[in-house]
Order: sequence, then C-alpha cells, then structure tokens
Amino acid sequence: MAHDALMTDGQEVRYALALIDFSDEDAVDREITLHEELTAEEYDEFASAYGKLRQALDDSLIEYLFSTLVEAERLASRVAATHVSDGIPLSRMDEIRRALLTTSLNFLSAVYMFKEHTKVRAIEAKDRALRDELLGKFNRLCETDPWVGLMLAVRHAVVHRTTAVISYRLDMQEASDGMVAFCNPVINRDAMANLKDAVAEGSEVQRLLQMFEQDPDLLVLMSDSFDSLEQFQLEIAPALESELRDAAFTVQLLAQRFPDDGDQDRLLLTHDLVHERDGHVHGQLPYVPLLPTVFSYAENLIEGEHAAPSRRGRPADPGVAVVYSAAPDTPERPTL
Repeated sequence: MAHDALMTDGQEVRYALALIDFSDEDAVDREITLHEELTAEEYDEFASAYGKLRQALDDSLIEYLFSTLVEAERLASRVAATHVSDGIPLSRMDEIRRALLTTSLNFLSAVYMFKEHTKVRAIEAKDRALRDELLGKFNRLCETDPWVGLMLAVRHAVVHRTTAVISYRLDMQEASDGMVAFCNPVINRDAMANLKDAVAEGSEVQRLLQMFEQDPDLLVLMSDSFDSLEQFQLEIAPALESELRDAAFTVQLLAQRFPDDGDQDRLLLTHDLVHERDGHVHGQLPYVPLLPTVFSYAENLIEGEHAAPSRRGRPADPGVAVVYSAAPDTPERPTL
C-alpha cells in the first residue's frame, strides 16, 4: 500500500474515508483510494458510532446461538452420512459420542450465557422499570417455556454431574432408492432421573420429559429453544437498543458519504508513520473496515427493527437424515 494514497495537493491527509480493492484475491498489496478527507473530530465521531454498533452485533448471543445450532446439525448430518456409506465401527463409537456431546454442549452453554447476559444487562440498566421488565420477562420465559428450561437443566447436569445425560441414537433403514441413516443426539432420561435435583418436581420441564415415549431428540429441542430465545430477543430488543439509535444515525450518515456502487470495500483510514530506519520512513495505514452488516444494523435500528440472524447455511432437514441412492450421479459422501 503506497503512502501517496493519502496525499492531496502535496498535503498529508491523516484521517479519511477510503476505498480498498479486494477483487484480486492473489494480490499482496491492496490499492487504497482516498475518497474524502476527514477532520480529527469527524473521524472520532464516525469511529465511535461504528464501534458501538459493531460491538453490539459481536455481543449478540442470538448470533452465537444460531452458529452453535448449525454446527450441531451439520455434525449430526456428517455422522449419519458416514454411517450409511461406510458403517461406523465400534472402535469409533466413543469418539463420535464425544464429538456430539461437545457440539451439543456448545449450544447448551450458549443458552446459559444468554440467561446470564440478560440478567447482567438488566442489573446494569439505569432505568429500574426496564430492569424489572427484563428480569421478569426472562424469568417467565424459563417458567413457562419447557424447551428453554430443559436446556438449562441438561446443561447444569452435564457440567456439574455427569456427561451421560447426553447420548445419541443411530439408525439405518432401507428406502426405495437406497438407504437412509439417522443420527440423533438425545437426552438420556434414565441418567436425568438418577439426578434427583436436576429437574424440579412438578415443573414444566419434568412434565415435558415424562411426555416422551423415548429419549427426546436433542436437536429438535435445541431448534425449538432457539426459536423461543430469538422471539424473546425480538421482544426486548427495542428497550435494549434505544441507547444505540444516536450511533445508528451517525453510521447512516457515514454510509451516505460513500459512493453507491459496491465494487470496493469501505474503510475509515488514518495515516500513522511510525519511525525512521536506515534512512527510510517506515509507516502503516491503520484502518477500520466498514462491514455491510453494521450499516444494515444501523438501518434496522432507525426503522425500529432488530437484526435477526441469517438462516442461510442451515440444513433444510436439521441433521437427522442423509439418503444415498445407487444412481451413477450419487454425490461424494462426506466423512467425519
């Protein structure tokens, strides 16, 4: 990156809006084009507002919940694919159980983190009415929604008592055009029953467990829990995000100062020459990459909407079955 990209009429530019070209994936150096010079005050204002929204997105546990759910579904699909194509030897059963346990526990831990983050944000709220509203809503969710309550109970049992609470079920059946294999992480009801304090007597969670004729499919319950927590997040988002609206307006102004075409990525740029060595000035161009997701989030906040996670990449049939036929165009079968 050439330093003269930050020169206008021979004058050094210290703060700027800039464009960087990432179209050539093999390029070592990227071409930075100065778009508009900024004052130090403008740079600080834009960088601060952008940082607030980026941090809010990074801290979104709904996004984290979604990614851990997809990870669990994909692993279950890979196990099923391996089972139907090659079979799974007994020597690998413990390895597969550990993998399924790990990916399931990632989601369960994210549910617990969601609970803790909600409590902390409520406690830190300056408005006492908002604090009571957040705590009340989440407590009612845990009391009335058996899916979320069960996830918290299973997570507590696994972390504090025994990993035997999470098991898995493998099955393979003939179909008209080949074989279908199933892989289901499950909640081991016998293991839960042996932990007398894991589920409260007479609770919605206990009634839910008693309703199943076999060990409950954990992937289905995880998906239902995610839907409940996402809906809860949508309900409380306006109250939590009201303090971000000023930053959203500033970020929207920042977006409007760039050209409309999306051929290049956008940057907040500052010029920082560091020191001289061997008669040469060595410098760097620190920049803040301006992500499209943050601009979209700002727009949603202004319109009174919450940025829900993208559902792209999630298996259409969540990780429970893989079918292969004997046809010549059968796709390559994945392995673990």
